Amino acid sequence: MQNNELEMGEYDLIVSMTDSKGYITYCNDTFVKMAEYEYSEIVGQPHNMIRHPDMPKAVFKLLWDRVQSKKPLFAFVKNRSKLGNYYWVKAFVYPVVENGQLKNIVSYRKRITPFVKQEIIKIYDDLLRYETSHSVDESLKYLIGNLESKGLTYDQMIDKLSLEQSI
Repeated sequence: MQNNELEMGEYDLIVSMTDSKGYITYCNDTFVKMAEYEYSEIVGQPHNMIRHPDMPKAVFKLLWDRVQSKKPLFAFVKNRSKLGNYYWVKAFVYPVVENGQLKNIVSYRKRITPFVKQEIIKIYDDLLRYETSHSVDESLKYLIGNLESKGLTYDQMIDKLSLEQSI
């Protein structure tokens, strides 16, 4: 395993779509390149195939809960490639709803700035430490509680960091 950071280009955009269960039904060439897989190895697989172990489970619980509620979400995510490399993205995850039912989940991802990466790593490292002795639900409450103590919602945290403002 290489464990090198891969850099996305300034104008690169990763696009993928899954079914309602999270299995990939489409991905663009940038996804294939960054994930270091062949297209045929990706489609039909669960999207979490690129989940990096440095990602707190609570963030994905929040993401999945939000999508199941048919609401979009932004998140900063560290992904792992097939070769063991990694890359950071700001993901916009959008539920596609037809006749009141979740049909697909579309995700658009762009690179993040060094400032965002530095700040989110601190938040995620703290959350990962907490997760070692607490459930995912407790960890999500811990994250939300920490943000509330700073007068922020999760979405406001994403917005502030995106504007390169400390929280």
